[in-house]
Formats: sequence, C-alpha cells, structure tokens
Amino acid sequence: MDSGASAHPTSSRPPANRDEFATELWKSAKIEEPGVAICLYRRFRKQCAGREFRLFERWVDRHVTNWANCDGVSPWLLAACLENEPALIRRLPAWTRSGNRWKRRAAIVSLLQEAKQGRHTAAILDIAAKLLGAPDDMVQKGVGWVLKEAYPKRPREVVAFLKPRAATTPRLVLRIAAEKMTAGDRATVLAK
Repeated sequence: MDSGASAHPTSSRPPANRDEFATELWKSAKIEEPGVAICLYRRFRKQCAGREFRLFERWVDRHVTNWANCDGVSPWLLAACLENEPALIRRLPAWTRSGNRWKRRAAIVSLLQEAKQGRHTAAILDIAAKLLGAPDDMVQKGVGWVLKEAYPKRPREVVAFLKPRAATTPRLVLRIAAEKMTAGDRATVLAK
C-alpha cells in the first residue's frame, strides 16, 4: 500500500455501498470474510443506529450460522446500535421466539455491553426470563454470560432474578451467571 494512503478504503464510501460490500462478504464460503465485515462495521460503531440494526438483523437471519459470527455481530454491532438508539431494545423480545437459534442468542447477547455498564437491567432480565427455558445450550450460555456481566453493577437485581427461578433454570445458566458472584450469592443461586 502507498505510504501516502490515508483513510480506510471504505471510509469515504456511502453507507449503502458499505452495506452492500459487507453483505457480499457474508455470502462468501470462506470463514474469515464475515469477520472482515464485522471488523469493518466496528470502525463505524458510533454511527450505527436503526438502519444498521435492520442490516445486522438480516445478517443474523440469513448468514449467521455459528457462535463466533453471532458473537461478532451481537455484542459489538447490534450493541452499538442499542447504545446509540436505546429504543431499539424494544425489538429484542420478539427475537426470543425465533426459530433461529442464533437470533435467540443474539436477543440476549446484544445486551452484553448494556449489562456491563449496568444499564437497561429490566430489559435484560425480561429477555433472560423469556430464554431461561430454552433447551439450546448456545442460548443458555448466552443468558448465563449476560447475567454474569450484569452482576458486578447490579448484584441485587441479578440474585433476586435467579433465586426464585433456580430450581427450574438450567444448571449451565446458573453456573455461568454465578462466576463473578460473591461466595454468599453464589451459594444462594446454586443451592438446590
């Protein structure tokens, strides 16, 4: 590359061209190319809002077929949209009823950054409640992960959410959710 080259080659393109380019990467049979699309949009995370949310939702619906891609799109790209336009969180509960396991996982994992910041805890717990009975281990791991990350900022709320549900919550969810808990809270949540 010419040492005089300044900006990233996609930074000056209109968003529609960027969207088309990235979507073509998702269509590739090569495993690395979706990662390039994800990295590209992470550069524009401060610009992500409703239009990008719809694009990323289409990617989840049509192209995401493994946890790595789901976890590239959800806690980074979809999360950026939610941070920039919090009203989009209202769209996630419907995802919990999807027949697509990756969309169900995305419904909760998209809230990972919000959980880490202690924001939108009620929405996080609502979506977690809708997914607690999911038989899919990838969805269960996503629920546990987000609850684990919510705990440091919202310990009372997470324990109060899990304690009455502990007997019916999959053990996998409880184990992951309890990883950052104090010994006392962990014993409360994991007690049989």
